[in-house]
Amino acid sequence: MIANLLGRDSGSITFEGGAAHPPRGSLGIVPQKNVLIPELSCYQTVRLWSFIKRPSGTSETKQDLEQLLIDCDLSSKLHAKSGSLSGGQKRKLQLAIGLVGGSKILLVDEATSGVDPLSRRALWRALTAVKHERTVLFTTHFLDEADLLGDNVTVLAAPGRLLAEGTPVSLKSTLGEGYTIVVTFSATSDPEKDRAFSTAQSLVNKIIPKAEHARVTQVTETNATFALRSKDVHVVREVLEVLQTEQAAGVIAGYEVHGTSLEDIFIRLMGSDTKHSDGHIAEDGEKEGEVTAIAPVESDPRETPTKLEEPKPLGLSNGRRTWFYQQAWTVYRKRLLILRRAWLGPLLAMAIACSGACIPLFFMKDRVKTLSKQFSYLGLYGFTMVLYGYTGILFAYCVSLVSSSALAAFSIVAGYQVIMFMLYLSAYMLTLTYALPSKTDSYMSIIHYTMSLLAPINPLVRSTLISVGLFSLDCEGTHTETSPGSMAYMGSPILYLILYGCLLFAILVAVDGGFAWPAFLTFHRKPKQEKSRDVPEDVARETEAVEKSDDPLRVLHVSKRFGPNQAVDDVSFGVARGTICALLGPNGAGKTTTFNVIRGDVSPSSGDVLLNGMSITRKSAAARVYLGVCPQFTAIDSQLTVREHLKVYGMLKGLQSGGELETNIKTLLEATTLA
Repeated sequence: MIANLLGRDSGSITFEGGAAHPPRGSLGIVPQKNVLIPELSCYQTVRLWSFIKRPSGTSETKQDLEQLLIDCDLSSKLHAKSGSLSGGQKRKLQLAIGLVGGSKILLVDEATSGVDPLSRRALWRALTAVKHERTVLFTTHFLDEADLLGDNVTVLAAPGRLLAEGTPVSLKSTLGEGYTIVVTFSATSDPEKDRAFSTAQSLVNKIIPKAEHARVTQVTETNATFALRSKDVHVVREVLEVLQTEQAAGVIAGYEVHGTSLEDIFIRLMGSDTKHSDGHIAEDGEKEGEVTAIAPVESDPRETPTKLEEPKPLGLSNGRRTWFYQQAWTVYRKRLLILRRAWLGPLLAMAIACSGACIPLFFMKDRVKTLSKQFSYLGLYGFTMVLYGYTGILFAYCVSLVSSSALAAFSIVAGYQVIMFMLYLSAYMLTLTYALPSKTDSYMSIIHYTMSLLAPINPLVRSTLISVGLFSLDCEGTHTETSPGSMAYMGSPILYLILYGCLLFAILVAVDGGFAWPAFLTFHRKPKQEKSRDVPEDVARETEAVEKSDDPLRVLHVSKRFGPNQAVDDVSFGVARGTICALLGPNGAGKTTTFNVIRGDVSPSSGDVLLNGMSITRKSAAARVYLGVCPQFTAIDSQLTVREHLKVYGMLKGLQSGGELETNIKTLLEATTLA
């Protein structure tokens, strides 16, 4: 609404000087999604937007635009195409677009979403550098980012209601609940969560007499977090004395004291909003440094439980291996669910296709009888066309497996089919022109049986030529063939298309479901050992431990090279049951490639991945039974409800329809608060 991209039902927005709309070029927008032209360089991009945005009578020199890119940390990418930039660099270029043209007001919508920590800090530096000359309004999901960059913080809750507003310091001092203490347990040879809970329970019993409103917010095998919910320094001192006594006794290894963070404020406001959804904003104008919040914002009235209870694991069923026909049936049922809500598009497509097919009949209404005499064996020819349509679709899907995009796959399929059609027809014509009459039939048969192997269009061309009677292909000597379904006539094109369709369908099923070569054809990749590279001692220990462990997930010496670029280089790690492993690294470090290798979407150049002992490279279908994937980009269908999504994916994972599937769906909906 501020950018005038969306209308408003009520209220007003006023810019500098009381204007209802900002002057041209004074408003810059950094949208949530990048809006870039891949073929343009960074300099060409900002130059284009400078021409679009800058006010009349003003100009920006080449030096000004280059300096803007340098200020946005793109000095090494001035003349690089925007399509070749990393995710963080694209966000920097989008920020430069928002600043170009003399923008005095900058709207930044989640500028750091999806970028690595290094790129986040580069964007922070750029925003900090330009804020002295401009008014910046930015949205973010990162509360540490709001705390660091925001001179003023505004908290909103659905549906677009203001919950609190003020400086980060005033929000913490006014709405904060007090101090938080993180206690680290003493290390043992066999850490167990039961022992952690018993230790935390003992500490609770000793802390509550000192801080009666204290509660435990988190317990893990190694530490526990206590929210004192008190700002009284005397209470904090007494609690710290208790912890020092426990540390001296060897019960705990240490502790850390943290003040109220903006995240604590945000979580508390969201919790208060659920209780006071009809709350109102204070109407009195606030002075600088004061906090405006919904009234009242209460402390959590729940008392600390006298006995801690360990969270119980979700009672979910294990997945089972499904065959391709089960998956196909599930996808078909999904299509039916979508068709119930989005039926207009397919209906219009069918209507347009039928109308297009009927247009020629209108012009040929007086020639139908003549047309029926020109075409022979219309039943077999129609069946051949249906087979070709089915085979052509499968052929296009197979080509899409090796093409960069759907448009590229369409271009390849169309161009290849046209070329093969011309070669096939040219071979027939050259044979009739230059071959001996006695050898013509045999040469044409050889051309048909060989070239029909190259493309599905060729069997269709053969059946078309037989149906219209060209080249005398439907003749047996001086008479028309009485058995058109024989192999020498319409039978061979039909057989070729059936075999083509079966082969292409088998390829698609094998690629999608995993395919294991026979043992005698399997190339066992040997682990890649780089003797010239110095391996850190902790990495070497982890590699040796993983090779001997029985962890559910083991990545063993995985390397992946894309042409001259090394994406992953001899990576080994294991993830034990009941643990969470985080892969950290900047953009281009190989995190997504490693994920794709683990899930079997990308084959490693060397090494292997074992899921519960199953190799993802040799037994991918069996290994994927133990694997769940949350991809980088959300795979959500806008036409399906939450329950329908879970039902479809549960069936794909092999859960039985009925009680088992419904129980799992109910458990997940409650656990994710989506019920």
